[in-house]
Amino acid sequence: EDGIPYIGSPNAPIVFAEFSDFSCPHCAEYAPEVERIIKDFVRTGQARLEYYPMTFVGGAFSAKATDAAVCADKQGAFWEFHTQLFDLAQAEGHEAFNTSRLIELANDMGLDTDELRTCINSNYGQQVRAAASELQNTLGVNSTPTVVYRAGGSQSDADWRFFTSSNGERATRGSYDEVAALVRQYNSPDAGQ
Repeated sequence: EDGIPYIGSPNAPIVFAEFSDFSCPHCAEYAPEVERIIKDFVRTGQARLEYYPMTFVGGAFSAKATDAAVCADKQGAFWEFHTQLFDLAQAEGHEAFNTSRLIELANDMGLDTDELRTCINSNYGQQVRAAASELQNTLGVNSTPTVVYRAGGSQSDADWRFFTSSNGERATRGSYDEVAALVRQYNSPDAGQ
């Protein structure tokens, strides 16, 4: 287990991977779209979403936020914490991503703050960030947010696909409608044929 946070069925016919940075303003702007995808496709069992944390924008601040988020995941609260982190960054800037402020946020959410602090001080977050960076490097992801996809049954990194723009070039992510079309395609009765 690499600790990469995910939501959705392990047997979903399509998997989306989001590369995102909690300090990234564009990622914060994209977060409501991700929440809509989760609501419409992931919670309905049609897709799975994996979150690959990056530190492109906020460096050490993003790393600290990621550490807290993946530790919140151990308490089943990653996605709620994810939303709170984007809200915090928008309201106070990524400089608010320090241990005391993150513990305060966790406390406000009702999480076990002693457990979270112990996890943050371990190397767990670093291990998750390393796993995320490995796939990021393999795929050549160089900006956030970036979303890629593959068939749910595949375990091969070679099977990840990028969205394409109208001129056929690689795009960093697809629109909601493009995601919806892929979900329909991979969930159709003849998808495996």
